[in-house]
Order: sequence, then structure tokens, then C-alpha cells
Amino acid sequence: MTKYNKIRQEYEVMTLGEHLDALRGIIVKSLLTLTVISIVYFYYSDELFSLFILSPANGDAPVYKISDFIEALFSNSIKETESYKLNLININIAAPLFIQMGASLLSALLTIFPYIIYLIWTFLAPALYSSEKKGVKQAFMFSSLLFYLGAATGYFLLFPITLRFLTTVQIAEIPNTITLQSYMSLFWTLIFIMGAAFELPILTWLLAKIGIIKPVFFSKYRKYAIVIILIAAAVITPTPDPFTMMAVFIPLYILYETSAIIVTKTVTGSKKATKTL
Repeated sequence: MTKYNKIRQEYEVMTLGEHLDALRGIIVKSLLTLTVISIVYFYYSDELFSLFILSPANGDAPVYKISDFIEALFSNSIKETESYKLNLININIAAPLFIQMGASLLSALLTIFPYIIYLIWTFLAPALYSSEKKGVKQAFMFSSLLFYLGAATGYFLLFPITLRFLTTVQIAEIPNTITLQSYMSLFWTLIFIMGAAFELPILTWLLAKIGIIKPVFFSKYRKYAIVIILIAAAVITPTPDPFTMMAVFIPLYILYETSAIIVTKTVTGSKKATKTL
């Protein structure tokens, strides 16, 4: 009996209470790690905010410079543009403390995401057959990479573009006064939404595995998907230059095509395995 088969056999005879104990252990490890990393980030909160969180508000986002350059090219003129600078205010006496704590916690969650995925994998692996184990392990590893790619897209691309547009829209002559709370809410929302959106290939792989999605779905609805993605990109980045719109459209469309390839390979592999049996 191989080591894997022995582990699986032991897993199958575990009681519900033992399964719950194993799950509890994973939750405790995750929370302890999250707490420790959060404390570290809270201790270095000044650096966390100045170098990471508030960088787009200070006009340090690379996408600002690229967008201004592209806009100048399309307008056939070279103009001096003032660097974008957002002056945030705080109107709640307790907000700085709670915002620092929240930012430390969410930054720690971003940091330990692969570790949480690893713990989940160690919990599920004994229940899988050897034929399933390799594919699921790769999916778990790939999910971490996709999540970070999505979070990076949200941080370096989507958030700066959205921030600059929303803070420059005015009603009549009324100046915008942006609070720190609203800035932080938009910041974390877009980063985690994009991180979740980039998990689409993993979701489609799972749906293909259980037979809900077929490859024909992507070819049949591709033209509709392109229109929907273009509309979504236009809504997210309602700016006059095409660069910002395409900067959002291209990653989302790549996700669509990547999902189509994954589903095709998954279904083809399943059919070959069935014929072999």
C-alpha cells in the first residue's frame, strides 16, 4: 500500500468530529498567521500608507504618466500637465486608528492568501483520488497567481484611473472634498474585486469538470462577451482617451479567452479518459 493510499484510507475512516477538528486547526492557523502579520503591518503603518496605499493619491501611479502621454499624442499637442494630487481629509476622531487597523488586516490577508490556499489544499488532498490530486493541486496553485494578478491590476491600473476620474467630476462650482474613509473603501473594494474576478478561469475549470459549461459556450457567445466587456470597460473608465478603456478591456478579455482554453482542454481530457476506460 502506497503512502498516499494509506493517508486516504485513514481519511475515509475519520469521524465527523475528527474532520471538524482538522478544519478547526486550519482556521486557527490562518487566524494566528493573519494576526501576527497584521501586527507587523500595523507597526509599520506609516510606511504601509505612504509607499502603498496613498501612492495613487499622491500622483505616483505609473498609469497617470502613461495616460497623460497617450492623451497628448491623440490631441496632437504637447502640454504641461499638473501632477495629480489628492488632498484627503478626516472627519471622524476615531477613524485614523480603525482605518490603520483595517488596512493592516486587509494587507495581511493579501500577503498570506497563498498560505491559506495551501492549508485548504492540505485539508482536501486526502479526500482526492490520485487521478484528481494533480489537477486540483495545480488549480489551487494557479488560483493564488491569478488572485495576485487581479489585485495588481486593481492597484496599478483600475484604482488610479477610477480615482482620478471620480475626484475630478464636479457639480457646478462645488469643490470635491474627499474623506479618507471613502478613499479606503474604494481602494480595497477594487483590489479585492479584481482579485476575485481573475479567479474566473478556476471557476470555469470547476464548472467544466462537473459538466455545466461546454467549449461551445465561449465560441457561441464570444461576440456578446466582447460587447459586454467593452461596455463594462467604458463604464469603469469613462475618460476621453482610448488607452484607459483598452487598459481595462484587454485583461478582462484575456480572462475570457483563457477560460475558453481551459474549458476546452478540460472537456477534451475528460473525453480521452472516458474512452481509455
